[in-house]
Amino acid sequence: MHRSGAVGYAGDMNAILPFSTPRLHVLAAPHSETNRFITVLLSRLALAGGAQVLDGGNCFDVHALARSLRSQTVALEAALCRVHVARVFTCVQASVRLSQIPVQPTPLIVLSLLTTFGDENVAHRERARLLELCLKDLQRLAQAAPVLVTARPDSEFLPRLKAAADVFWEAEE
Repeated sequence: MHRSGAVGYAGDMNAILPFSTPRLHVLAAPHSETNRFITVLLSRLALAGGAQVLDGGNCFDVHALARSLRSQTVALEAALCRVHVARVFTCVQASVRLSQIPVQPTPLIVLSLLTTFGDENVAHRERARLLELCLKDLQRLAQAAPVLVTARPDSEFLPRLKAAADVFWEAEE
């Protein structure tokens, strides 16, 4: 099921991106647009039980998450401890890390995955092969928990990521 839509951030987030059922969600939006959205989403997930974050663009903002959580709970440290973050800097690292994540009911947020595939020192064919491995792992993980992947709208491999998604959201320009 592919759903395209203009994503607005002022409205109710649950109406924008239902993130409770196991599916592979893709959000294509500029980094500046996704930051607030991801902070709100991770705040809700941290308070509800936790989440995993795989940061492919070195863009995870723990300070913004802490500020958001501080306004919602006195148990800030406990909430922050329920968000597990790993960073990857190359497409090889992304592929290896995704293959190592066990299937579990914990939501997974993958930030700027396609940024790791921009390394022109890696042959295009190899990047495409590694992307396919990543997509298989994302689909495997989405069988047990919601998975959200963010990407910039101008990413070279976005059409392939969109094709693999169960739900696709694109920010309105």
